[in-house]
Amino acid sequence: MSIKKRKFNEISTNWEAGEFVWARPTRNAGRWWPGVIISHTDGGFKKPKLEHFWVFWFGDYRATEVHFKNICSFKESFAVFYEKYTNSNRNKLPKLWKQGVLEALKDYGNITTASWNNDQLIDWALCGFLKNHSAMSYEYIGVPDLVKEKLNKHRDENIKSNSCFERSQVIYEEKDLIDKIKRREICLDSICICCYSTAIESEHPVFYAGVCKNCLERIRSTAFLIGDDNIAYYCLICATLGDMLVCDVEECGRVFCRKCLQNLGKSNAETYIEKQKMWRCLVCDPSDIKNVSNVLQIRSDWQERIRLMFVGTQSKITPIPEITTKRRKLRVLSLFDGIGTGLLALDSLQLPVEKYYSVEIDKNAISVLKMNFGERVTHLGDVRDLNEEAIKKLGPIDLLIGGSPCNDLSFVNPNRKGLYDPTGTGILFFDFHRVLTTLNAVNGKPFFWLYENVASMSIDYRIIITRFLGCEPKLCDSVRLSAHKRARLFWGNLPSLSQNEFPDEGPCLQSYLMPGRTATLRKVNSLTTARNSLEKGAVLNEDNTPDVLMITEIERMFGYPLHYTDTGNISLQGRQKLIGRAWSVHVVRSLFQCLCSFFVVKIESNKKQKIKKEYIRV
Repeated sequence: MSIKKRKFNEISTNWEAGEFVWARPTRNAGRWWPGVIISHTDGGFKKPKLEHFWVFWFGDYRATEVHFKNICSFKESFAVFYEKYTNSNRNKLPKLWKQGVLEALKDYGNITTASWNNDQLIDWALCGFLKNHSAMSYEYIGVPDLVKEKLNKHRDENIKSNSCFERSQVIYEEKDLIDKIKRREICLDSICICCYSTAIESEHPVFYAGVCKNCLERIRSTAFLIGDDNIAYYCLICATLGDMLVCDVEECGRVFCRKCLQNLGKSNAETYIEKQKMWRCLVCDPSDIKNVSNVLQIRSDWQERIRLMFVGTQSKITPIPEITTKRRKLRVLSLFDGIGTGLLALDSLQLPVEKYYSVEIDKNAISVLKMNFGERVTHLGDVRDLNEEAIKKLGPIDLLIGGSPCNDLSFVNPNRKGLYDPTGTGILFFDFHRVLTTLNAVNGKPFFWLYENVASMSIDYRIIITRFLGCEPKLCDSVRLSAHKRARLFWGNLPSLSQNEFPDEGPCLQSYLMPGRTATLRKVNSLTTARNSLEKGAVLNEDNTPDVLMITEIERMFGYPLHYTDTGNISLQGRQKLIGRAWSVHVVRSLFQCLCSFFVVKIESNKKQKIKKEYIRV
């Protein structure tokens, strides 16, 4: 096996217990303070939230849960922060801060003699932490003894007060518990396989083991956090970051942290995996699990269990329209319409559209809409200009759809601005919510609605969106209907969101290629707006030279007709960006199919004799 480490430098979240840092509790907390990363179990604290770490503060002797954006390297940033605060006349440094800096320096350098005074310590740090001084061992020593002593007091107080976790969660020390697991004295069903607590809430979706409430939510929020290289960010077992071993199967990309393999695997598990030229992970080859672990077992229905974690519930905001005998044509309002995937999906279902309002500002996308649909589409411009008065003038709407830009919400974007930054695109979600609630007030009748966004968003963003929309999302991945992976979350009141109509296996890549070209993969990774998301070597030409997918092949794979985006002198890269932002026609068509029971359906003349009813039953 070629050892692959999951790279975290692009998101700066790879902090390990024992690393010295500068940190601040919040973005607006002011002064940065010296500290050290600790494990939540060391102090009896709750497990940190996604993208957060526990930091122990030198001088203050307390610990705080800190977001990764408020943490930076102690060594690399020492000169910047020390000179900034000591040279500032308006900031009088507290004694605790000075004490904390000196304590951090002593522990960081692992001082072996008391011959150095405070000034010498500061000079040593400002000169770049020179390694050649006899007083410095300068070795990584993990969490310092001073910190461990303070953390033991925290842990005792937390257990005594029962303020951070239940007593049942500290029945065993983690080390003793792991030894008992390996000796099979404790069944994995009786503990949380992620954090080793005994406060079991549910079953682990992939392995025969228990899982606590917090860890189950973490599994749910990280299950589809996958990078552009198709490698997962979080361990499949414990759903945490760390040093990972990656499955060598090209279409898999699942990762397993070394800590889980050490705790739950055989003594030679890592060595066995590293020796494999082509390691098929515990999921890809369950029969090989006996060579890795004596206690882990894969559930046969793990895929269905993961899907059920994302099954949506009907929205409380808008009721579902009733099925009537008088069926009518659809009136659709599409926000962030892109290249008209919604209209194309409705056309493929033979659902006549009386009026299709498109809210879109991208000039290339509008050019594609005009070429393919002409005057059938009414363009409304910017969603921010769509006020209540404008919505009233549209008349009754039967279907509201939209998916606001995902770039500032996606976990794989290290520079994401989140939901609330007015300079970003994430905040446009609230425009969808505004239109939804306005339409609910002025429409005069119930209507269907559907909102989509990326599955690889943080748990905080998903919870906020869910609270605003009043329903849980459903996970839909185009890999089950097509040849490319594209996991997305859908909120709405469509009846199809509470059903599972997708087949287990979709078409393979070969079925979408032009004649004379051969696929080397069965499925390809998620296509994005980035040029490097096209996998080199996924296709072989007639002369066996490796190649990437053609734009026309990508169009077919997404469900678009050939040359659908070929208009207005748009470059190939521009066409890829349009498709990379678009929905999969196959997925949207599957979700819209339930509308055939509510609205009139055009039936081709050669089918009228076969279908006696005026609508297609789904």
